[in-house]
Parts: sequence; structure tokens; C-alpha cells
Amino acid sequence: MQKAENDVVLVDDGHPPCADGTPDLLHLIVEIKGYRREDAKEKKSTMETYRVPGVNHLREFGRWAFAEFTEIYQIEADFAARVVREFDKTIESATVPAAAAAGVTTSP
Repeated sequence: MQKAENDVVLVDDGHPPCADGTPDLLHLIVEIKGYRREDAKEKKSTMETYRVPGVNHLREFGRWAFAEFTEIYQIEADFAARVVREFDKTIESATVPAAAAAGVTTSP
């Protein structure tokens, strides 16, 4: 049996709470790699293309994201950047529908 090389970190990224008042935490799958073989590249692609979007589409298991860290000295900065990106996506998804509902249009 092979040990899993990733963990799930619950991140409070400022998303509004669920309808029942519980926090809507981001489930961030964190994988730390040294040397990346082809199978690791395929796994990352599968996670980002199929698994995470599929689980998020169901809306039954919370919000999920995937982050892979490969450089030991960059992990802290990469993790912080990933949390910021997910937070920005959350804010954008909340403000764009609200603007559309109000009839506000944006120009490129």
C-alpha cells in the first residue's frame, strides 16, 4: 500500500457562512513534491481538470481546490499566493452575479 502524498487543509478564505451558519471553509488539497515524474504531472492535470471541478459542481461536499508545491523554499510564498487567488475567485463570483442582477455592465 502506498501512502498518500497529499493533505487537505481547511482554509477560512472569507467566504460567507453556509445557510445553517457553519463556516464555508475551502478544502485545499495540498501536495508537496520533490522531483516530478510524468505520473505526478498527470495527477495534477486530473485533479485540476476533472476531480476538483467535478466535486465543486456537485455542491454537496463544500468548496475544493488543489495546490501542488515543488520547491521547498517557495512553499510558504506559493501557499499564501494560492490562498489569495482562491479568495479573489470567491469575491469575484459573489460580485459579478450581483452586478449582473443590478443591470451593471462592465467594459473590458
